[in-house]
Amino acid sequence: MEVGSLAEWVEGGAEILAVSVALFLPYYQTRKNTRAKARRVKQVIIATTRELLDSSDIPNTNEYRELTLFVSFYGALGTNDNALKAIEIGNNIVDIIDSDKQLSESKKHQVKMKIHELKNLRI
Repeated sequence: MEVGSLAEWVEGGAEILAVSVALFLPYYQTRKNTRAKARRVKQVIIATTRELLDSSDIPNTNEYRELTLFVSFYGALGTNDNALKAIEIGNNIVDIIDSDKQLSESKKHQVKMKIHELKNLRI
């Protein structure tokens, strides 16, 4: 029984590697893109909410409109479970803010706790 030359073994190993990459690369790329989208959702909600914390006329700010529209649209279109968790926290933030012109200290504390919860959300 002949084992074959080293070149044939290297070629066989390269073919196995190529097939493995071809099988698993699409899965890896899809997962990476999904996680990146969820991270962007998280970042947008955190940044927009931070800008709202010290606003004096919250319902009339662009940030408030942006946050409410973003949360409602992404909540309707979101298919990613991790992004939907972030959207749920964003919905909670919008509910806390409600239509208050300026946030009381207790509401600011609640919003900051939600931001902290969102930061700690593993995506």
